[in-house]
Parts: sequence; structure tokens; C-alpha cells
Amino acid sequence: MTGMLTYDCEEAEWRMRLRELLEDWARRPGAYLAEDHFEQFVLGADGSCWGDFVEWHQALTGRWAFRGQLSSKWNLHSSLDRAVEVTGKGPTSSFTTHTDRAVTEDRLLFRFKQQAHRYLQYLPDDEDLISWLALMQHHGVPTRLLDWTRSPYVAAYFAFE
Repeated sequence: MTGMLTYDCEEAEWRMRLRELLEDWARRPGAYLAEDHFEQFVLGADGSCWGDFVEWHQALTGRWAFRGQLSSKWNLHSSLDRAVEVTGKGPTSSFTTHTDRAVTEDRLLFRFKQQAHRYLQYLPDDEDLISWLALMQHHGVPTRLLDWTRSPYVAAYFAFE
């Protein structure tokens, strides 16, 4: 980071790219945000000390959500993305493919709902999908959700953890 003015320009460009991505995504209901959108969706900054982090945080304007991971170059993969990934090795090459995310999520959700009443006192309404997914994630079941926080300090903890 070379100073607030430079950073503000990067932030404005990022906001414009994100707006374009979301408008395009809204025109294609059910489309999956793939890895090729990663650079448009994540704003990262490198630093070598705590002072760099504090300076970066103070330069931010507006409301932000943060994700703590070791490398800003990593793509955003949910636990469900990792669970449906299938890799293998043939006689002449290696491959990576994915099983159907929707089918896998439906099966996991069905099984979780079947068992949840045995372990949880309060259950969400059957149609409240986001609450069910949040419960599943809390209990270690793969979901499409990613952990985010409003606190850059919490994200920094998980990035360094």
C-alpha cells in the first residue's frame, strides 16, 4: 500500500467491478460464481507487519465484510465446494471434477433435518433454508456458506491461525 489516495482509487475500481459482476449475476438466476470471478470479488492487501494492517484498515471507507484466510490468492471455496471435489489419476493424466452441488446439499440437508431434533432444542421452520444451512455449518456439515465477519481483527486472527 503506497498511501490512502492510491488505495482509494483501487477501492473505487473494485466497487465498480463488483457492481458489474452482481448485475450480470442477477440476469442469470441460479448461475454459480466461479473461480474466474475471484479477482473481481475479493480485494486483498499484503503487509509485512501489524502497522501495515492497521494502516490498511484505517484507509477503508464504508461497510466491509472480511474473511480470514492465510493467502489472499486462494479462491473462495465453501466446505461444500471442497466436499464435492473429486480428484483422480488415470494411466496418463490426473483429473479434478465435481459431483453435483445441489444434489449433495439436498442429501446433507435432508439427513441433518432427520437427526437435528435429537440434539437441538430449537429448530428453524422447515422452509427457513438459511437458518438450516447456518446450523449445519456450525455443526461441521459442509455447506455453501462462507464464514465472514465485520471485524478485520477476527479475520486477521483466522488468517494467521
